[in-house]
Amino acid sequence: MLPPIWLIPFSQTNAILVERATAGKAGFRADWRCSAIEIVVLGASVLLQLMAAILALRLIRVTGRTWAWVTVAAAFTLMTVRRGSTLIALIRDPDAANGATLVTELIALAISILLVGGMISIGPVFARLRRIADLEEGLGRVIETSLYEVFIFAADSLRFLRVNLGATENLGYTEDELYEMTPVDLKPDYDETTFRGFLSPLQENRVPRVRLETRHLRKDGSYYPVEVDIQTTRFEGQAAFVAVIQDTSERLAAEQALRDSETYFRSLIENSQDLTSVLDENMITVYQSPSIKQILGFEPEERIGVPATDNIHPDDKEAVQKVLVAAAAGELPDRPVVYRVLHADGSWKSMEGIGTIRNLPDGSR
Repeated sequence: MLPPIWLIPFSQTNAILVERATAGKAGFRADWRCSAIEIVVLGASVLLQLMAAILALRLIRVTGRTWAWVTVAAAFTLMTVRRGSTLIALIRDPDAANGATLVTELIALAISILLVGGMISIGPVFARLRRIADLEEGLGRVIETSLYEVFIFAADSLRFLRVNLGATENLGYTEDELYEMTPVDLKPDYDETTFRGFLSPLQENRVPRVRLETRHLRKDGSYYPVEVDIQTTRFEGQAAFVAVIQDTSERLAAEQALRDSETYFRSLIENSQDLTSVLDENMITVYQSPSIKQILGFEPEERIGVPATDNIHPDDKEAVQKVLVAAAAGELPDRPVVYRVLHADGSWKSMEGIGTIRNLPDGSR
């Protein structure tokens, strides 16, 4: 530190004044550098905090949470105003800059960088969560309005955790009533032991799903046949099963009606005196009525797998083939075709026939 001027000999005064002037210039330059750096740091903080506020507002569209992100954006905006006011004050009075203030502003800048980085990185996370939520909501609507019965029940207690509208409407129970029940209460053909045994392959991860056909008991005491498909899942943090139930009443009734119809018409054919043959699309006999024994002397089994025109007289074969091809194309003849057929005794027997097209049980024609 330089001594006071009045204590220094006059001969040294000039040198001291020069030294003090030099020191003053150096201090001014140091203060100027500190002020410039702090202005840059503050300016960067203001821009970053303003960017964080804008990013917060953009997350409203991604998350659908308006007030939450408006509040966050307002907080960032206030931080921006505070930094901005400090910046304006520093520009007006650069001498206010000092090393301690610069360190503080550098820390604030680091915080602003972290804020912006966090807002940028969290955006895709919220977008993914929104897509998942939308998907779950869409699936929930599909499940809720499904005509199938859908149940989610706990793996330990078997109590229902979630049921859809189809279940309540078909069973006649309310949701609250079903939440006090288990699948065993709806399945009169199972008790808890046998039902848990049925689920054990799922719990032991030996199979991805199990299916069964059984009956369900409605609240009014009526029964209806069901097909049950069960898989493992997790629901609200606990192990559970999801069961999709299809009421098979209509399907079973249609299948029974078809069987009854087949039995009825088979009885008509097998007891008819007419000769009935069923051909596939290659004109191969796949069914032959028993009346062939009486009419042509062959056993029905002898004609199975044989071309339909195999025992047609050579002079009539072309006409019969045309009728069969036309029938396969859906063109029914306007009158029966007359042709000769070989009898088991070697003679030719004159017959007349007509053909039509039908689908076989396996879907072929």
